[in-house]
Amino acid sequence: MRGLRQTHTRAVLLLAGAFVVLAIARPVAADTTVTAANLPLKSSGSASGSSWNLSTNGYLGTYVRLDKSGTLKLTMNALGTSSKGVAPDLTLAIADYKKSFAVTSTTGGYYTYTSPILPAGTYFVRTQLDNSRTVRLNNAPVTLTPKLTLKSLTVGANAKVLSSNTDDNVRAAANTYIDNFRQGTATLKIPGLTAGQAVHVRLTNNAFKLGTYVPGTSLNDVNDYLGSNAPAGSHAANFQSFINGRFNSLVASNAAKWGSNEPSQGNVDMAGSDAMMAYARSHGMQARMHNLLWGDQQPAFVNDLVSRAQNGDAGAKTSLVNAISQRITYTVSYNNYINGATRGNTFTQMDVLNESLHNSKYWRVLGASGVADIYKKTATALAGIGSNAKLYLNEYNVLQYSPSTYSTSTGTLSGSDSYANWYRQHITDVNNAGFAAGGTKNVVGGIGMQYYSTTSGNIPSVGTMQKALQNFSIEGLPMSLTEFGVQDTVRDGTAPQIMDDAIRMMMGTAGVDTFMYWGWDPGATDRLGSGSTLVNSNWRRADGSWDLTAVGKRFEYLYGRGLDPTAPGANADGSNPKPWSTDLTRTVNADGTINFKGFYGDYAVDVGGKTYNFTFNKGTNSYTLQSSAGRLFASDMPEPVGLAIFGMAGMLGLRRSRKC
Repeated sequence: MRGLRQTHTRAVLLLAGAFVVLAIARPVAADTTVTAANLPLKSSGSASGSSWNLSTNGYLGTYVRLDKSGTLKLTMNALGTSSKGVAPDLTLAIADYKKSFAVTSTTGGYYTYTSPILPAGTYFVRTQLDNSRTVRLNNAPVTLTPKLTLKSLTVGANAKVLSSNTDDNVRAAANTYIDNFRQGTATLKIPGLTAGQAVHVRLTNNAFKLGTYVPGTSLNDVNDYLGSNAPAGSHAANFQSFINGRFNSLVASNAAKWGSNEPSQGNVDMAGSDAMMAYARSHGMQARMHNLLWGDQQPAFVNDLVSRAQNGDAGAKTSLVNAISQRITYTVSYNNYINGATRGNTFTQMDVLNESLHNSKYWRVLGASGVADIYKKTATALAGIGSNAKLYLNEYNVLQYSPSTYSTSTGTLSGSDSYANWYRQHITDVNNAGFAAGGTKNVVGGIGMQYYSTTSGNIPSVGTMQKALQNFSIEGLPMSLTEFGVQDTVRDGTAPQIMDDAIRMMMGTAGVDTFMYWGWDPGATDRLGSGSTLVNSNWRRADGSWDLTAVGKRFEYLYGRGLDPTAPGANADGSNPKPWSTDLTRTVNADGTINFKGFYGDYAVDVGGKTYNFTFNKGTNSYTLQSSAGRLFASDMPEPVGLAIFGMAGMLGLRRSRKC
């Protein structure tokens, strides 16, 4: 409901002879109050008149637009019911900022948050209940079930409320986040430069992990793609040339699955996976480990143990758990892998259990507590070698064809829920079991989503993707689009937009740090058809340029490598006004500094015939050259980016490169 616009009148009496002058002030814009039941996005719960009740974790949200930069005042009217003496947490999130309130009122109270200064643009405002879960209090597991009722949300007068989940609003919010929170302003100081001197600043590796897959199950297969000294024009040479300039993370599609690594018990061969990891390491890329466990592509001896354990054989279950422990050991702790490094230090993300509900064999045998224990064992092994790799659950039908319920006994999923509450609850269930078993933190460290879109039928809109992404954000964990492809074998005009929307939504959502592109190369698989490919089967034209598909042209456009006249926001001549890249020339200021705005990540700075390298990290905006080292190091001047930063880790990005 829109608040009433109030007009304040100010009368001023000026006595000048016989004249009285009356001055009338302009109307003052009013705040906007929206009742909770009228907020456009509601992940769960039920209406109570104009209020909305949340009895489990969930969120309500809307969009707001700031026509000019400024702070944003948000006030929530809410009441709560405590559980075991713990009040419900009402958390408000906008861009990279979060603020939580313990709602102690049982009749209704007002909770106000004023944001830091926000750039002009469109924002999604999320209000959520997020502490309905198992925790440990006094060294004992306690399951909290607080309840929250949100009555209304009031937005400050300087913002316009956009009360609809349209694709235009969603894309605008994503673009605002990319423009202002995937990049920032930096000041570089390089001693010895003179005012007015030209400096070339270029991003070499974006902090956002944009990756791809490497096909194959064996070392020979992987070498067909990544082998050294590949002849010019060969498939391997083309593959490497393309990924080295465009992706910064790699994953093996099949070479790290149990069936590829241990065909018979105790006979371990991870040479294919190791080769991929070595290539990533030598080319400055990050890597994902996919996967530790999956209900498919398992060795025969594992399938036998799983089948017997499902039928109630306790001994088989014990043997299965022991076999998993051995797999954890050689997957994580194997020594002398590369120059003495352990295998677990070669990847930053790991799918511990893949598709645990769609292929629910392990879930049915081990249950939440058994799955949580596997995560704990893996985390312990990684901690033992000094690795901080994130441990993921990974699922499909999350952003498209998302069901509403699943059967834990059969793995059958049914119904439809675009918010994907079934998957968010599954993550909560595993983490709850970890706390119950004596853990003091989440055992699941990341949320993996697969998206293999069809180019016909139920193509998810960005509004549908937004519903699920914001729901997963409640968990406060890093999120990754772990597998992307377009499945139809017939290319049509929708494929470039599907790809554009998918990447834009991931980069435009706080907390998402990875996009893994599977099946981009010609002839990748029979399922991932021409809608996914970036280059045609000829790879290159006679002049040496890449023979890009329509999807490839859009992909190149997004990252500032080429033109795409059909791209959203492109000018009529095909020029690219805002690529997701940074490549610019700046002049030295009088104080010897250089100022620029760019994406977070690794940079090369060219000046005076020399090249200096530095990493522009979110949260630090001032950098000084250490004169003898030829490298820029961060000073201790933090950039005020917010109360909470969602999972932007280290050096990742736009150079380097996965499947299922």
